[in-house]
Amino acid sequence: MVTNSTFTRRTLLGTGTAAVAGAALLAAGCGGPSRQDRVDGFIDMSRVLTGVDDLPEALAPDYLDALGGAGLRMAPLDLTQAAGYVGGRGPATAEALMASSALSKPGAEQCARAIAGAWWSGMVTAAGHDTVLVTYDDALVFRAMRFARPQAQCLGATGAWSRPTPAALA
Repeated sequence: MVTNSTFTRRTLLGTGTAAVAGAALLAAGCGGPSRQDRVDGFIDMSRVLTGVDDLPEALAPDYLDALGGAGLRMAPLDLTQAAGYVGGRGPATAEALMASSALSKPGAEQCARAIAGAWWSGMVTAAGHDTVLVTYDDALVFRAMRFARPQAQCLGATGAWSRPTPAALA
């Protein structure tokens, strides 16, 4: 029995193609902030949380990915968005961020501490105690101690490490 239906093969293919294209646009984040906007917001919030203005920005996507997979109750991008750093302007100081409603959300303070700790240590420790090393030489801890040098950096001739650095003598 053949029925007179307006549903044809062409309709099926056209509908399927439109559905796939729409899903691809949604997956690409059409209409929302771009990946770069989210990374820039993360960098802005990280400056406030660490107290360091000249962060090694090229490492931000790696920190963001490692923190995103660390099993935090609140994802770093969610905190960045809640604090207003994506698509707007978040608090300019740590005090203002602490006073904002963004850190009152469940898991927000833990996330903020994890972000600051990651930049300072150069690594992210996940809930399962797996550690991801993002950087060693560019960990902020080496900036905090003028006399400290990452052990992997060559300081000169053999035995140079045994002499005080110029910063230690100052």
